[in-house]
Amino acid sequence: MSTHFVLPGRQVDPTLSYTKLGLAKAYALSRACNPRNVEYYAYALWCQYWMDLTNDSKYLIVNPQYLLYYVPEETSDEAEEDERDGEEHHDDGDDANEENKDDEDDHDGEEDNFNDALANTTIETIESRTSTKPERSAEEIVPDFAIVRIKYRFRNMELRKTWDNIKIQHAGVPLLAENKRAGKRSLAKVPFLKSTNTFIHRAQDDLFRQAAYLFTMHPQQRSVVLVACSGIYWSCMIADRQYVLEQVIPAPSDDFIDVDHDEDSDDEMSDGDPGEDDDDTEAEEIEEDFDELDLISELGCLRGQSSSPQSEGDEETEEMYLEPIVAEENLMIPENTWTQLLCLDSKASNQKMFLIHSRMQTVARDSTGAMG
Repeated sequence: MSTHFVLPGRQVDPTLSYTKLGLAKAYALSRACNPRNVEYYAYALWCQYWMDLTNDSKYLIVNPQYLLYYVPEETSDEAEEDERDGEEHHDDGDDANEENKDDEDDHDGEEDNFNDALANTTIETIESRTSTKPERSAEEIVPDFAIVRIKYRFRNMELRKTWDNIKIQHAGVPLLAENKRAGKRSLAKVPFLKSTNTFIHRAQDDLFRQAAYLFTMHPQQRSVVLVACSGIYWSCMIADRQYVLEQVIPAPSDDFIDVDHDEDSDDEMSDGDPGEDDDDTEAEEIEEDFDELDLISELGCLRGQSSSPQSEGDEETEEMYLEPIVAEENLMIPENTWTQLLCLDSKASNQKMFLIHSRMQTVARDSTGAMG
């Protein structure tokens, strides 16, 4: 059953794997090691999880701090003009201008047929759209973790099958994960889950923007799994390309959207007793990171974030914030809407990890690159 799903990496040596997992959890949540309750100490825990999840596929690798970037069209055009100007110093002017004109005409034709070509795209037909030259004005964003799917071949079958004989044909990204700090340790039950939910929402905001960069960088990709993490809690969804790109617009980096952060303020999450000593009060202030792709609508109304489960007059319970266990016939990763909170190694968490693992296996066999 999916509620008892065991990550592939844990099946190799269960005692060793569970010991390392327990140590990673204790390390991330330790007041002695992590007195400021910052997110970085949980990287070891989540790295262990993603490694265990992909352990049974040679085509899937875990890439921490995966760089996503794109070059704005105007900047790219200017760079091409500069490059052409440089070439004219070495080539005959008339010939160079004629060749450039032909290239531009060909490029216009390719743009007109681009959408039609996507329908018949396979990994073998995907051309690398990432420049091998340094881009001075590339817009960059760095998710905490990415699972990268590799498609490769050997350059020469007569030579030894070593790394330097491998030709990478495709490197897709079927999963992105973003970590935020855990909820306040001085809280318990519902207040703690509310605190955790605040940081989960911040991770969701970041992931939505990261997905926009991913889809801009990989035009053939149609969807991606997003995982927002806060301590040992997490939330996930499948983000569709059209859903993401319809809600972002290219904008100058200083053209910020006015966002009301009152609900995420430290004052609202502080303890009732102002004199109480709380290790979390020394934590670094989390700043919102706005990038070139900004959201059209107000934050909180996008990325599938549902409204508060509480009705007026109802008493809040933990179940309102936690993802329920689902019947086997109804198992699915929600598309364009986030799950509720999942606690690692709970039955509800095992179900979603089972689904994510199944999807990663499908991605590893896929020949289109549509899922990464």
